[in-house]
This record gives sequence, C-alpha cells and structure tokens, in this order.
Amino acid sequence: MGTIRRTTVLVAAMLAVAMTATMPVGAEVRSGAIDPDSAMVFSISLDPFADPLDFDVVLLNPLEADPVVITMDPGRDWFPDLSPDHSTIVWQSDRSGKFELYRIAATTDDARTVPEQLTRTAGDGESTVPAFSPDGTKIAFVSTEGGRPHLVVMNADGSGPRQVSSLLSHDGSRPSWSADGRRIAFAGVRTPKDDLDIYVADVASGKARPVGATGADEYEPAWSPDGSSFLYFKNGHVWGMDADGRNAKRLTRTGTTADGEYQAAWSPDGTHFVYVSNAPATSGLYIADANGKRPSSFIEGDFAAEAPSWR
Repeated sequence: MGTIRRTTVLVAAMLAVAMTATMPVGAEVRSGAIDPDSAMVFSISLDPFADPLDFDVVLLNPLEADPVVITMDPGRDWFPDLSPDHSTIVWQSDRSGKFELYRIAATTDDARTVPEQLTRTAGDGESTVPAFSPDGTKIAFVSTEGGRPHLVVMNADGSGPRQVSSLLSHDGSRPSWSADGRRIAFAGVRTPKDDLDIYVADVASGKARPVGATGADEYEPAWSPDGSSFLYFKNGHVWGMDADGRNAKRLTRTGTTADGEYQAAWSPDGTHFVYVSNAPATSGLYIADANGKRPSSFIEGDFAAEAPSWR
C-alpha cells in the first residue's frame, strides 16, 4: 500500500430518509483522501448532542467523489468494519431493539441489497464490535449472551459462533486479529473487579495472556499490520506499545478532555493511524504518522464521527 495523501474532508450535512438508502453525505473532498488501494468506514451522527447518539455507517472509497451514507436507520448503526476485499461491511445496530450484527454489500449504487442480520442473541444479550479476520472468512465480536461479555468468533455468514476465551471482555472495545489470523487481541478481565487489560487469545485453543498490564484500564487494541506493535486506549488518549508489552508511550495530544482521543485504527500499510479526537467542536477523525507525529484533521464538522476502520 502507498502512503496517505493528507486532506481535509468537511462534512456539512446529509439528508434524512426513513429507509435504508445510499446517498452522499454532502461532503467536499478537497484532495485525495486516502490511498486509492484502501477504503474506510466509520459511523457518523448529525446531532452530536443527542442522547443517545443516532449513528449511521459511512463508506469512504477513493474511487468515489464523496463519502457515502450506507445506512439510514433511526437506530444506532455503530462500529462498522470493512472486509479485507472491500466487498462487505459488518456493523452493530440496535434497529431490532437491542444490538445485533448486520452486514451489507459495500457498494454505493442503488443495486445494493438491504442489510442482513447475522446474529440473534438469546435473551437480553447483545452482539457488538465486529472485526473481520484477515482472510475475511471469520468475524470476531463480543457477545453478552448469558449476561456476561465474552469474545466470540463466527463464520462471516453468521454461522458457527463459538466462544474463544473464558475471560470477560468489553462490549465497547473492538477486538483485533493478528495478521496470520491465529490470534486475537481484546480488552479483558479475569474478574469484574479487575482493571481492563489487553489480552491476546489463541483462536484455536482459547488460551489468553495479558500484554502490558499497568494497573490502569487499557482497551481498544489495534494490532499493527506487521504484528510488531499495538495501538490502544489508556487514560483518555491513544497509546502505543510493542507486541510484547514493552516501550509503551502516549502517541496523541490533540484532544481537549480526559477522554479526548480514542478508537484508533491502522492504515493498511502500517505507516499511519486514524483516531477519534474531540479537538473539533464535537468529535472528528484525525490521522497521524505511526509514531503519533504530524497529526492532522481528516474529517470534521458539526457532527460526531466515531469507530473508524481502515482497510
């Protein structure tokens, strides 16, 4: 993959419709937003002060002139992930009354089909924070079926779900696959009283080990494409550390509150990362070099943008 061409994407407004539809966000793209070989999905809410926020999924494809709204549902469409081949988007939505996982073709034309529900979590349980495996055949997510959050893996069509680890997970922290698809990094605890730590679980055996536990909550791990390091959230900011937990350091300094920077995602070539920052009036997306240097506003406006995935 090539490197990013820096840009500012100003999202002004998007029209509301009562049904799922594909339509432009109304964005002005001043220059090439991301490398032509990559694409990005994220969630956006036009009312950043609503409680709860009403999110929809947006696809940013360099081959298109503008970002495009993929979902327009009254519910919260959140934490989208794009399949490695850019053909499919999976996300969590509460359109059924609670969070379940859905998928749809990642196309911006009118031939796109309606969303397909992938999970039907029993009882009051929910399914959240999906992440495609590197080969696109599996999806990792967190399920609260049975009353406690656990890391689960299923086939990309929703079949064959199975719990990976006995550790408690975090239903708001997206898991992250290793490049070979054999391990998954996730935020977990051994007991509900413990601090959240980054764990790495073997997909086949379920054995999990902590990485870089420091006595503070650490979550939202993002495994670098070359497997050498992690991005993660700690003390309100994006941090980085080696894959063995060493050399931890804070990488971002654009936020203006204690929880000012979060939800980091690597570029496909590992040279940059995108993250959410509250430096704008509400929250927008920033991009920085892999070491956190040269942060720049990527998407900003009178809205909230969250949960980016860059493939």
